[in-house]
Amino acid sequence: MNINDRVRLILNPGKNGVIVRFLNANIATVDFNGIIENHILDSLELIENVPEDSFISGRFGRTENLKLLLVHEKLSGKISNIIYSKFATNTDFKPYQFKPVLNLIQSPSDGLLIADEVGLGKTIEAGLVWTELRSRMNSNRLVIVCPSVLTEKWKMELSNKFGVDAEIVNVQKLWEKLKQQRMGNRVPFAFILSLQGSRPNQGWEEEFIPDTPTNNTSQFAKYLDSLAGGDKLFDLLVVDEVHHMKNPETVSFSFGMLMRRVAEYTLLLSATPIHTQNEDLFTILTQVEQKSLKNQ
Repeated sequence: MNINDRVRLILNPGKNGVIVRFLNANIATVDFNGIIENHILDSLELIENVPEDSFISGRFGRTENLKLLLVHEKLSGKISNIIYSKFATNTDFKPYQFKPVLNLIQSPSDGLLIADEVGLGKTIEAGLVWTELRSRMNSNRLVIVCPSVLTEKWKMELSNKFGVDAEIVNVQKLWEKLKQQRMGNRVPFAFILSLQGSRPNQGWEEEFIPDTPTNNTSQFAKYLDSLAGGDKLFDLLVVDEVHHMKNPETVSFSFGMLMRRVAEYTLLLSATPIHTQNEDLFTILTQVEQKSLKNQ
């Protein structure tokens, strides 16, 4: 055995560490994840030399090691059947409102359409998803896009029920925050944008758009478009009343797709995903999956 060799105790195979020095020819000092102990060499074995049939021979860790590992996994948020948001909010417990949480964490997709009827609590379901992501993945960048008449409602609901101090902003404020983030200054934020005040002007894709206050939304759209395929700029995008984006020919749809492409997870909310025809639902569902805007 040599210094820096990984070893474990023969009588307690679940306890492993690294040799840091030798006190003499028979005793080694071992660092067991920050706990320093001295052991005779005959009580240690190299981890690289453990036979493959050690499990069959009954040479595995103790019950205490398994308990510690399970606690670590729970705290790190890796166990899918632990719902961290269950009692972490100021809401009445209604089991059906946790279905979106379960669907999102158990699905390979990173987007979800919540199409519950009016009054069933889509806002609460979105808040539970955000609480789960905060607890499970340390998510801390939230953007909500909704009709202007709902911005104050969202701000109040997030504060009273989920302890989230959200700010109603325009795209210029969000743009400034995202540019700071790309310079390495990542800070938490929870922003609420009105759809009417955030969508770009018609013709935003044109090469030259005057950089004037009236065209900030178009400049922001071009900025988002330039970042396609890059790092995600926020952890969760929530689009309320997403049926306003059902027409792929509108700038509202374009803005939704641009925002979708820079979000890690996306929730789309609508009580009426079908207005006149089934194509409405299909168009909305294209925004659940990350697809290139130019291919729509």
